[in-house]
Amino acid sequence: MVLQWGVLDRHARRGDAVTVAALLAAAGEAERRALASEVEARTRAMREPAGAHGLIVLGTMPSAARAAALLCRRDMRAVWGQIPPDTAVALLRARGVAWTGDLAVRLASRLRTEDRWFGGWDLVSGLLIEAGRMPPVTEGVVAGWLPASGRDLGAGPFLDLLLPGVFAFDLLDLATAEQIAVLVASGRLARGQILEATVDRLVRGGTGPRLRPFLHLHEELEPTVDETAGHVADYARLLTDGPSTVARAGQRALRALDDAGMLEVEVLLEVSAAVLVRKEKTLVTAQLGWLARHDPAVVRPVAEVALTHPALDVQDLARALVGTAPAVEASPGSGSLLRPVLSARPGSPSRPVSLPPVAEAGVMPPPLSGAVELAEEIAVLMHEEDAVRWERVLAGLVALPAGADRSALRNLVQRHGGEFGQTHWPARPQFQHLGAVIRAVLDGCAGDLETESVQGPPDRLLGLRIAEIATRLVAEPVPMLVATPTRVNGSLDAATLVSRLRRAQEDGWQPWPVDFEQALLRLPRGTDPAVADGLTSPAGVRLARWLAAGGLADPVSTRAEQKGTPRRIVTHLSPARPPTLEVEEPLVSWTRYLVSEWDRGPWITDFSVLAAALPHHREVSAAWAISELARAGDSDVRGPGLLLPLLAECDGPIGPALTAGLAYVLAAGHETDRVAAVDAFLLLAAGAEPFAAAVGAELGYLVANQRVKLRRAVQSLGDAHRAGASAAVWEVIVAAVPAVLAAGSHGLADLLELGAQVRSAVPEGEVCPTGGSCSGGESPATGDSPSAGPSPVGGISSVGGISSEGETASEEGETSSDGGSTPSSDAFPANGAVSAGGPDFAGVGSSVSGASSPVDSPVDSPVDSPVDVGPPALAEMAEVAAWHALAGLAEQKGKARVVREARRLRAAMAG
Repeated sequence: MVLQWGVLDRHARRGDAVTVAALLAAAGEAERRALASEVEARTRAMREPAGAHGLIVLGTMPSAARAAALLCRRDMRAVWGQIPPDTAVALLRARGVAWTGDLAVRLASRLRTEDRWFGGWDLVSGLLIEAGRMPPVTEGVVAGWLPASGRDLGAGPFLDLLLPGVFAFDLLDLATAEQIAVLVASGRLARGQILEATVDRLVRGGTGPRLRPFLHLHEELEPTVDETAGHVADYARLLTDGPSTVARAGQRALRALDDAGMLEVEVLLEVSAAVLVRKEKTLVTAQLGWLARHDPAVVRPVAEVALTHPALDVQDLARALVGTAPAVEASPGSGSLLRPVLSARPGSPSRPVSLPPVAEAGVMPPPLSGAVELAEEIAVLMHEEDAVRWERVLAGLVALPAGADRSALRNLVQRHGGEFGQTHWPARPQFQHLGAVIRAVLDGCAGDLETESVQGPPDRLLGLRIAEIATRLVAEPVPMLVATPTRVNGSLDAATLVSRLRRAQEDGWQPWPVDFEQALLRLPRGTDPAVADGLTSPAGVRLARWLAAGGLADPVSTRAEQKGTPRRIVTHLSPARPPTLEVEEPLVSWTRYLVSEWDRGPWITDFSVLAAALPHHREVSAAWAISELARAGDSDVRGPGLLLPLLAECDGPIGPALTAGLAYVLAAGHETDRVAAVDAFLLLAAGAEPFAAAVGAELGYLVANQRVKLRRAVQSLGDAHRAGASAAVWEVIVAAVPAVLAAGSHGLADLLELGAQVRSAVPEGEVCPTGGSCSGGESPATGDSPSAGPSPVGGISSVGGISSEGETASEEGETSSDGGSTPSSDAFPANGAVSAGGPDFAGVGSSVSGASSPVDSPVDSPVDSPVDVGPPALAEMAEVAAWHALAGLAEQKGKARVVREARRLRAAMAG
């Protein structure tokens, strides 16, 4: 039978590799080569080939180069794992070709890391073994070899060649590490070489997860002290520079050397100086314990480094080591719970620097001059979106002179036409509209775009404006846009807008509707209506009316909680007055579904665009983005926190959306988001708008209900404290502690420890009598007793006693269930109680007018805003008594460190 493509293809698609190979082997070499050209053409045109099609290629191609060219096509490479290696080798052997080794090396060199999941190494290794060749040591080859080796890593001829690549390309996993350890124990691999490669890889550094398999291999090898002695410098680097788990391994290795008398004391002192400034308490504590075994006179200068460590426990250990630990005195008649601790702590960190005043947002860059600059900015915009770049591009396209050279824009469209098309994936509507604008500039053809809607977050205004430019640029040209901001945060100076409208009035043109309404939304609060005097055009008259009405009225932002997974804090928006702009009502009207699976929040195209659309109404932007911000804290999504500094640079009231968003992101899973949250916190703390107590209330609620992790938030608050925002951080702690304490949340001791540091750093003039900060002004609380309703923040009260749910405060000297005593009833009135969601200390911190506590608010009953922050004036002794009560509840819970840190905090407050 004559060899035919149709017959071979039919069997291949059935998955009958045996028949395909038999037909090819039975044919003559001339017949096989005669079919080669058709196989090439058919293979290049083929989509979704089967594995047996690879056999057709191997059985017909006359050279390794032509066979490799077909087999390395993307679709064909995906089915290498479906080509039976034994059948392929037998077919090439039957043909008697001399280029099997050449083909094997060509295929091996084209292996990629991701190809390991397709099983292509089986085919490649079969060809290599048949030809007696070795592969190139590339990441793709090593990655393919590892899974194929399975449990028998030592089988085959490639172990000695490819194993070094496992360390070079970071391809080790835990299973492979165990196999390597077994091969070392059996003598198949040289122990010294593997240990050296392992330590070398650990020294090169990396993230904890990436280094974990290498650390596991190191532990499996169990280096002796003699082996460790040969790598003293490497282990020292692991201890000082490595991630915490790796550093502990270095610490154990060097300490074993020291115990054996094989470590020079100079090395110990050198590494200790670097270790004692690290943040990891476990590592630093172990290092101090190690130093304590040496001559105090020798180690004292190094141990003094730890006197300024952020953790008070570490400071105590260091102080004891250097011989400066003061005695702890008991307060007369106070009982065991009321013993004050160190009120003066030598060596504690000095007071943080003061916060600088809030600087005005930067001025917009100058306009783009000409088509060349415009094309360059658009090219950058396609890869790095931000509001400033968008505004410059739109203004430049509208203002481009009629006779200007447009070749640069035409070249841009030719190179990146797909970016501006409707077929681009993922869809980018704003760039599709931008493409229509560019075509209108180049060809004078108005864009034929669907009617845009502003339904959704304020960043949708940008798409609406671009569509307006595309449809009006040709038919109703204007010389400029009036909404281009004067500040990088999106704010538009009123005098600049008036100047633009006066030019329009004199030249006889009217601004486009959406562009003009965006300009109105960007005007600063409190702009004097007199600035519009002399404007008689329709736009000028509208401006005067808008300013006389006070601009955009702040909508009502209402707190609610979604059911479902996850349970999440969201906010509703409702207008405070009938709208006067076409785009106004959709921006300030939004009722959320209260089931999280039904309402994940809108997609935000770009955070800077969102903030710049309403630069003087940041609570509205935060309300639209609250689901995104929440994901940073409860789902460890990376990136949403970058919105917060942008909102902090804007102005306007701070309501439940912004405070909840800040609480979520302070506890975000990624450091970049937490850093952004701290930046926003510092900007807000430097301003006059109260916010911190409301953030603390929300943070306490989220932590107590296991939505976010407290230790992450404590780290962020510590950074804010050290940057100078101590007063605001203290407000957060005061508001958060009661709910966190009642829930017994992990990290409570860290929060109390930070509180002691913060309270000691806040001057008396910046602390209200209740313990909160008075910055931002004071306003009366909504109630001063439990009967007035639950506190929205769980603040501390002189009228609220403390008990766990169903319990009452004990009399002085009465012993709690764990043997500790509770505070005397004389220390604070005992007419309050702890709510089911956490302790309620009415009166301190922020309050939400007419609102329920976040703890007690039912899911379908929203908490109103805006937040009104202002602690009432309570006596200093009442504040101390309340913290005594906190320590009493802590001792009832049997948390020794919580009790200790609560006492420290109380002592810091008592002064």
